[in-house]
Amino acid sequence: MKVIHWIAVIISLSVSTSYAQNASNVFGEWTGTAKAPSTGADLQIRVVIAESKSFWRFSAPGAMRRASLCFDHDFPLIIQSGGNEKYTFNIDGSSLIQGCPAFSVALEKMDAQTLSGTFGDGRSVVLKKK
Repeated sequence: MKVIHWIAVIISLSVSTSYAQNASNVFGEWTGTAKAPSTGADLQIRVVIAESKSFWRFSAPGAMRRASLCFDHDFPLIIQSGGNEKYTFNIDGSSLIQGCPAFSVALEKMDAQTLSGTFGDGRSVVLKKK
């Protein structure tokens, strides 16, 4: 029984170390744009990924920004690594402001400065490292 326990510990440590190494490949500040799902307007995106705290922020043009409380806030970001420079970003806006959306974005690291992918609804997004 003791051997099984140690094997489980070793496996869990190797998985968490692998995750940390993969997530560290995208540490830093990223910016980009995406289309709003309802209006098609351009939204500005700012993503900060750090070991201690990561967040996702949407900004929108004038009238659209005033129409929603969900713009210009740092929403918690959780990163899942799919291996081979593929990531899923999970953002839960409702954890900070009730009524803001929860969504995920599938991204792939194209090069050291570019993440490219899609939202769950199929909209595309490209993030560039600052």
